[in-house]
Amino acid sequence: MMHLERDLTVKAGALCIAVLLAGCGDRAGTPQAHTAGDAIPQSVDAVPTTLPVVRLDDLRKLIDETAGKGRVTVIDFWATWCVPCKAIFGPLHEGLVEIDNTVRPVTVTLDAEGYIPKAIKYLNEHDALNDAYALDPDADEQIKVVQGLGKEWSNLEVPAILIFDTQGKLAGEFLEPSPDKILARVREVIARNEQENAGGTHGEPQP
Repeated sequence: MMHLERDLTVKAGALCIAVLLAGCGDRAGTPQAHTAGDAIPQSVDAVPTTLPVVRLDDLRKLIDETAGKGRVTVIDFWATWCVPCKAIFGPLHEGLVEIDNTVRPVTVTLDAEGYIPKAIKYLNEHDALNDAYALDPDADEQIKVVQGLGKEWSNLEVPAILIFDTQGKLAGEFLEPSPDKILARVREVIARNEQENAGGTHGEPQP
């Protein structure tokens, strides 16, 4: 009996060792290095600490590139210290996103450098960090933006929402906080573009 018990004990021990050794090669039991094909988890802290600074040339290039892809550009010039800007921000940008992919919503904050973190926080809360920029703080450059993009816009008044059609031309300019009117105008511009494409007019008035 003692020999039998000893044999069973030895066999059981050997079996446990075999199981443990097999477990050492289990992917679930050991950390694995990420390869190019693996999905690497995104960091919850992947929020930018600054915003790209833009001037007139940068914005004009952005508008032209978007127009070249048959899309409408809507630029929202705003600031965290502007109460009307923040009042329309949520409804406006949610509405733009809901329209469709033919619209490119862009935000340009006039906040000074020290307030950029506050602007980033606000943008992040509204899922609007994509295509978010800060206007160059140089006064001369700011005047160039106003004079180069708007018609009625002056003195860096905000909110200022500018709509550019698929030809890169100014098709709407809003200096009053009215999301419904802005969204309605965007839809009109899109509809007009679709009609022109269907008629092959490429932006020229139909006879």
